[in-house]
Amino acid sequence: MLYQDKNGQLTCKSCPAQTFTHFAGAQSVEACLSVCGNGMFSTSGLVPCQLCPRHTFAGPPVMGGYKQCEPCPEGTYTARLGSTGPSQCKQPCQPGTFSTTGLEPCSPCSLNYYQSSLGQQRCIECHNNTYTKDIGSAKESQCEELTCAKTQCQNRGTCNVMNHKEICECIPGYTGQYCEEQMPLCDIQPCYNGGICEATSGTFRCICPQNFTGARCQFGPDECIGVNCPNGGVCQDLPGLGTSRCLCRTGFTGPDCSQIADPCQMDAPCKNGADCVPLQLGRYKCKCLPGWEGSNCDRNIGKILF
Repeated sequence: MLYQDKNGQLTCKSCPAQTFTHFAGAQSVEACLSVCGNGMFSTSGLVPCQLCPRHTFAGPPVMGGYKQCEPCPEGTYTARLGSTGPSQCKQPCQPGTFSTTGLEPCSPCSLNYYQSSLGQQRCIECHNNTYTKDIGSAKESQCEELTCAKTQCQNRGTCNVMNHKEICECIPGYTGQYCEEQMPLCDIQPCYNGGICEATSGTFRCICPQNFTGARCQFGPDECIGVNCPNGGVCQDLPGLGTSRCLCRTGFTGPDCSQIADPCQMDAPCKNGADCVPLQLGRYKCKCLPGWEGSNCDRNIGKILF
């Protein structure tokens, strides 16, 4: 720890911080060698050093340096390499608790979670249809089954188990934990197609936008008014606004039935290589190859089929 590089001195000089001499009578600062400590060690105690393994530690450098790290007190552990003192040796988390390192300080498992092992970094979620009464559950058996036996839903509500809870699903018009509250009639938005709901004396009425009718404005305008489907076509009013179509007679096609349909292109009616000849009003004629007959040339008369 001391050296003197000049003659005739009354005292010796101190080595730089965290360096030591290994013999008495050192005559230069070069005799002051860096040693291992502060979470590090080596087989010689001198640099280069390596980090102490987990569950061990090394304090500030001492004469000769740390040749091995000291073990943590029994039953305690470190979270990482290179611990510098016994204060970093911690107790493991007990069952029912956890931490990011598995060591103290620990937090209790949340509701509907448990942990049955020591030194864990997370808790285990109970099955969806079970729950825990308190935080800090240490056994899976503390996850108790939910059966809806104690939950009485009112006003025709239905009890279902979801996300560790018994939940009442209410019919339209009711709300609350047990469906015990009747919603204001207009809150359920009973009017369709932009109708405005107006509550009146325990009931409601819908004020409908233009061209809509019905108690709930459910009937829209007749979309076929003013629509012409030529060639005997019929207009069909479809659901929704601005939607209608023409249903065409045989022999006609197109959005408004104005086009004459080619029966030979629609269904390829002629079979077995026959030529199709279109006629008027959606009719056609098939010219059969030898050995075939019938309106669609689908009956064999001149060869044996295997």
